[in-house]
Amino acid sequence: AIPLSCSSRAKSPDAAPAGALRVHPVGGGPRCFVARLRGTTQNTKGRVFMIKLIGISGSLRRGSFNTSLLRAATGLMPAGVELTTATIRGIPLYDGDVEAEGVPAPVAALKDAIAAADGLLLATPEYNNSVPGVLKNTIDWLSRPASDIARVFGGKPVALMGASPGAFGTVISQNAWLPVFRTLGAQLWSGGRLV
Repeated sequence: AIPLSCSSRAKSPDAAPAGALRVHPVGGGPRCFVARLRGTTQNTKGRVFMIKLIGISGSLRRGSFNTSLLRAATGLMPAGVELTTATIRGIPLYDGDVEAEGVPAPVAALKDAIAAADGLLLATPEYNNSVPGVLKNTIDWLSRPASDIARVFGGKPVALMGASPGAFGTVISQNAWLPVFRTLGAQLWSGGRLV
């Protein structure tokens, strides 16, 4: 089991044995993200509605740590919360000429799924001290045409997490995502860190 809590205290990287998988959800994990969303899903009579989240792994590899982390997060959702995972497999490389002919069906479907969700949970790998190309390409497609950015990302709660066998996990990648989602107008969730 992956220990995910709302604690803002970071555990020392020395606390894990050498070579152990380090999990770095910014903000303490999916349960904290959900707890934060609960305040936005109550009506004036105090009734809580089902919270619907969509999760995306930024890796295409079958044995991906981040896809596994997302699956674990799905199993940790409390009652009243549904985390549906989506895939970026099949998203083509961004090409303005292709866009001029129409947004590809896999992109349109993912855009609609994100727009319909109450929040977005990204499990991001880290490649060369930055974001993974396949996930950045997906986000670039999701922001096209520019007139659709507000529908897909405007005010959307977004949480980042990642897993890696490296000493610092995906901290640098998560930090690299912050200006991207600020530019898109998403509401970044950035509580404490769990290392």
